[in-house]
Amino acid sequence: MSQVVLEIGNELSKVVGMHIIESILKDSTGISCICSSSNTCLLYRLTRTLDHLISLLAFDPEFSPRLLFHAVRCYVLLCSRARGLNAVRKNLSRHLLCGTFQNETEEFPIIKSLVEQLLLFVGGTEDLRLLSLPDDTLFHQP
Repeated sequence: MSQVVLEIGNELSKVVGMHIIESILKDSTGISCICSSSNTCLLYRLTRTLDHLISLLAFDPEFSPRLLFHAVRCYVLLCSRARGLNAVRKNLSRHLLCGTFQNETEEFPIIKSLVEQLLLFVGGTEDLRLLSLPDDTLFHQP
């Protein structure tokens, strides 16, 4: 149900939905259930939902950084399990890799820290440098 709210709800309901999902992922039983081999569809749907949410945030200049924080935190929590890490690697939003949220990572160091941690988990260490590049250099790399 929280996944549906994240896809079609308003900002407040999305924040509440993210809190619920994050609470489930923080609980050892919850993350074990989501990352179990019997719940592969649930795991991949969750990562696709997070990708969809991140994509929406990338195109909404008025979005709440709180949503970005919780979405990235959910990705990081999923990376604590092998199946979760694999799902995140396959469905990680490209917007987290290309510097789309550079302003937010500069304004909110906790978000920058979480994105850096996430990129280290998924092996995107080359993408860490994008977090500190000015916008005009992002598309002019050798």
